[in-house]
Amino acid sequence: MLKRSSMAIPAIFLIAGFVFEVINKIFLYKINNIVNNIGKKFLFTIYNICLLLIIIFNFYAPINGYFNYIIKDPEIKKTFNYHIFKYVEIIKQNENCVVYRAFPYINPVWTILLPAKINIKNYEDIFEFIFKNENKDVILIIDPFMDNVADLFKKLFDNLTVYNFIEENRNINLENSQWNQFVDCFNPYSYGSVLKIFNSDISKIRGKMIKLENSKYEIIDIYDKNFKDNYSGKYLNLKTSFFIDCNKKENKIKVNLALHNWTIKIDNKIIECNKYYNICCGIHFIEFSGRASMFGNENEPITVYVNDNKLEKECFVAIDNPYGLKVKYFNKINGWETGKEKFSISQFLYPKRYYISPISYPFSIEANGYIKPGENGKYIFAPNRYMRAMVFIDDKLVYDNLHTTNPFSPFLENIDLNKNHKYNIKLRYNFQYDFGGPKNTINLNYKKTTEKDYQPVPVDWIFIY
Repeated sequence: MLKRSSMAIPAIFLIAGFVFEVINKIFLYKINNIVNNIGKKFLFTIYNICLLLIIIFNFYAPINGYFNYIIKDPEIKKTFNYHIFKYVEIIKQNENCVVYRAFPYINPVWTILLPAKINIKNYEDIFEFIFKNENKDVILIIDPFMDNVADLFKKLFDNLTVYNFIEENRNINLENSQWNQFVDCFNPYSYGSVLKIFNSDISKIRGKMIKLENSKYEIIDIYDKNFKDNYSGKYLNLKTSFFIDCNKKENKIKVNLALHNWTIKIDNKIIECNKYYNICCGIHFIEFSGRASMFGNENEPITVYVNDNKLEKECFVAIDNPYGLKVKYFNKINGWETGKEKFSISQFLYPKRYYISPISYPFSIEANGYIKPGENGKYIFAPNRYMRAMVFIDDKLVYDNLHTTNPFSPFLENIDLNKNHKYNIKLRYNFQYDFGGPKNTINLNYKKTTEKDYQPVPVDWIFIY
């Protein structure tokens, strides 16, 4: 419990406002016979002004000291709301940043504590901000169990700053509660993290492509006016990525090339130039290869259209590997049995909680892709134990609590995997009820048979192709 003294300030002002109103009601009644109509209107105006000032001050006081006061109370560290105060501290220090967060529910603390000019956005995919031309530094708020996302960002951005909120005296006993995975099961003292990504780092890969040559890559700008002069006559293999917003479930894509006789691949599938293809929302990877000996008269060597809308240069981001999975959403339990998905999304695999689902409950998903482990070994895989799920690797069932009586006693099978070899992976999850919290969380953990504890599968182990 918070100290009573820390809760008294707003109560004092509310009581004062009530007393003030009662006194004025009595006062106005007694002087009713001794003032004229003009006097009553004037007095009533003064009364309203005073009451308004009390109300304003009642809210002004908490903003300018009340919450700064209670956050210093050691008891606040034992509550779930402590992380919000810590997030606010970092955001206030970076007021010119664009803020992205994973939890879109309305929390009055944000409204009260943050200056009005702070722009907070909710992300459907944690990586989508890279594809938005914000031209500002970005503050990214992540849940405590999402540390593997930070590991990938460290590889993408040289100057990434990570703020971890860890309190070893947290002292919350969640041993027998479903919320024991609301905190980080790998670090129970973590409240969460804030990542600061500098726009200068984002600009290094936004609007760019990767040129592959002899297993080495270089980031280039094919829209540079000197591109034709620099690469004419050379064989090029170019890769980049782009993101399709998830506000439309069905999309069509078309690619035009001013580079003749080139091969075009999207998500490793060859497509023809100037022809529309169906494509799902989310992250995608596009590859161009050929000899830059013949250029058309167009100013731009490559043009991509999604639903007849041209993707601007800034929509392309130079990411060297096709991280992620293709996720199919079904509008019923065990929807993969019929094979008729409602829609699909290509997205990175990272621990994701469904605060707001893209589809009504009950629903199910099936995610397909590839896994490439970082080390040789005999592995055991397990998702969030509160989710009814199945995991297949190379069509071998390695985890199943969908068909067990007790979800906490799953079927487990270890599997031998070799470093840097890609294996098919398939994940199936059922979402029966909108429980919130850990019961609606997607994640995948692993351990070797020689190890005691699980840890999250790194984001850069999972590939779309």
